[in-house]
Amino acid sequence: MSTRDYIKLSKAFKMIKDTPKADIYGDKTGPILYRSWKPALEREVAHLPLSSSQWLKLLKVRTKGPALTVVQDVANRVLPESTPETTLQMAWEFLDERFKTSQQPSQEILNTCLLYTSD
Repeated sequence: MSTRDYIKLSKAFKMIKDTPKADIYGDKTGPILYRSWKPALEREVAHLPLSSSQWLKLLKVRTKGPALTVVQDVANRVLPESTPETTLQMAWEFLDERFKTSQQPSQEILNTCLLYTSD
């Protein structure tokens, strides 16, 4: 990779990292639902050849609340004894387990609307 390409990738990664953090909820009460957030994040960086370490940094800066706690816990407990690749895989597995639902985002939004209109 040339120096020019490296500089471009570094700038692109910094811009993506600086995007506002997201609260991710699995209980259908939050502004961003995990099932739509994860693929959107993956599409956003698809053009960048991110390493596992960069992905972990990205997850740390692009989440907050319970999702950030999941990522930090995995990174703090697994990374010192493992590889960044394994740590990243475990972080995604824990995020999936905690936040992923079987419903499509549109179904979750509809259920949330119905829940609040039945009060």
